[in-house]
Amino acid sequence: PGTNGKYYKTQKAYWASDPELAELFSDEQISLLMENPDSGWVFTTKGQKQLNQANKQLETYISSIVNDNLDPKKLLRRITATFIEKQTDEWLLKFYAYLGGRKSLWDDKDKLAVKKPILLNQDRKAVVPFNDSLTAPNIFIPTDRTTSYDTIYKPFIEDVEALEFFKGLGLGKPDLKAEIFKTIIPQYEGDFDYNDNDLNLRHFDSFLSYYENCPLSFQGEYIDHLRKITFIATTNNSKPETRFFARPQEIYFNDEKLAEYFSHCPDVYLLEDDYYVDYLTSNKKDKFISFLQALGVSSKPKLLDVQPEVTTEAKEQF
Repeated sequence: PGTNGKYYKTQKAYWASDPELAELFSDEQISLLMENPDSGWVFTTKGQKQLNQANKQLETYISSIVNDNLDPKKLLRRITATFIEKQTDEWLLKFYAYLGGRKSLWDDKDKLAVKKPILLNQDRKAVVPFNDSLTAPNIFIPTDRTTSYDTIYKPFIEDVEALEFFKGLGLGKPDLKAEIFKTIIPQYEGDFDYNDNDLNLRHFDSFLSYYENCPLSFQGEYIDHLRKITFIATTNNSKPETRFFARPQEIYFNDEKLAEYFSHCPDVYLLEDDYYVDYLTSNKKDKFISFLQALGVSSKPKLLDVQPEVTTEAKEQF
């Protein structure tokens, strides 16, 4: 006997280790996880573990007439990204509450739950909480700023019980400094896709956010690192319709007088104001300008120390 007047043949029948497990997972979910269509729970009022202690003989008999006895670990081993992504937010919150109350499923020697794709990221895609060696998280608790890391699906953070479970797993907010130096800067040292404007702007926002909170003792070193990479959008008089990316010290602010002064200089780059309009038209403007100035973006023509090559021909021409 199953639920709602259903009956199952042996090959379609599964017995839960505890009634709470049968209450959490529906017959349809069991069919998916066990890859056994039209199967479901039987004897749901008595869990296998409970009956094993109360009536061993009856427990042995029931175990002999079902396909399998299922406990939480058996089901967790069968969890897939596809399965998690198909579930409703409501069910997933119940799932996290169930796991949160059973620490043995994620904090024992097996750490089974943290090895399975049980969490949803900001795009509602399933993610395994930690890397294979369990030394670093694959996903973080969201912050107010943008980040290049995966963060937990925001509606779940608003649930107190779920949030406590995520923190219990060892998940926290991303370390911005580590993200910049380990993830973002290396992209610009390699083959960054400069057509991905949204990503570039998110990176710029991360650079600016850390600059605002960077310890003074490290600020100079941080700025030096950023000066070495090409990440700021500019325009150039030689090709006004083309967007160029340049290093900070190669750029001038897009001042009307500077634009006129450099109108015949094809190698001079001016900040593309339209690209950064959200900064220039908001309360972030002063911080934005201050950051660019610290990087070496200039509002005045620069004097370059050029050592001429002195040849006999040059002397004669002179």
